Amino acid sequence: EIANRPAAAFRRDAVARTRIGIDHCNEPGFGQRRVLLRVKPAEVRPGRILVVDDEPVVLEVLAGLLGLQGHEVETVGSGTAALEKIAAISYDLIFSDVRMPGLDGPGLYREISERHPALLARLVYITGDTLSPDVEAFLSRTAVTCLAKPFVFDDLERVVGRFLSTGT
Repeated sequence: EIANRPAAAFRRDAVARTRIGIDHCNEPGFGQRRVLLRVKPAEVRPGRILVVDDEPVVLEVLAGLLGLQGHEVETVGSGTAALEKIAAISYDLIFSDVRMPGLDGPGLYREISERHPALLARLVYITGDTLSPDVEAFLSRTAVTCLAKPFVFDDLERVVGRFLSTGT
């Protein structure tokens, strides 16, 4: 687990130069770029967000980007640690990697569905493995929104806006 850095430590222009893939992974055209929703930042309410990934760099980048949007972000490096946080704290949105050692994304989904089923509607998967047949089958079966790695700030902003829009 890494400590959250101040949002000012991250530069939006540096992140904007990275490549993006964003999909609603369970829909036809899987793997093709798709805009989910355009939301202006002013229309998004600040939220409490949990990020679950075994890669410290991904945790750090997501915490920084989400912090730039004004969200309170907590990070954990495993599905087991995520379940402990979820049991103690209410989150508006959860980002989770699919492939992690121990309790992976599908295992986390299963545990959340049994313990906190209402949270499933606020779960977003982040993965760099969108072409694997088992990952594709899992994402199709669960109908969870997916943000494909690598991603940029604007598409992360749209995904968050989809869930934390002040109009919802």
